[in-house]
Amino acid sequence: MHSRHPPRQRNETKILPNGTIAGMYDGHSSHVGQIFFEQDPITEVEKTGPYSTNTQSLTENADDSILQTEADTTDPFMEYVLLGDSFSDGIFAWISI
Repeated sequence: MHSRHPPRQRNETKILPNGTIAGMYDGHSSHVGQIFFEQDPITEVEKTGPYSTNTQSLTENADDSILQTEADTTDPFMEYVLLGDSFSDGIFAWISI
């Protein structure tokens, strides 16, 4: 969870002769986006292995300009429930896009 907004991509595109990109299926095209978690769950997950051994710096939500832009017009955060007593037991998360 070091990238608290993991990229999601579905690659179903084709490159047209003029260099533009189109969806492989009518009415359907690829999309790349990011999802976000509130800072509290990120902080808790960072305390658990293997995340606790990561030496890369973490950009917190307060310093994330992409998150701030998204939050201006939407609720960008995942909803979640713990699958046990702590984050180390896992989470079930969802979002409406």
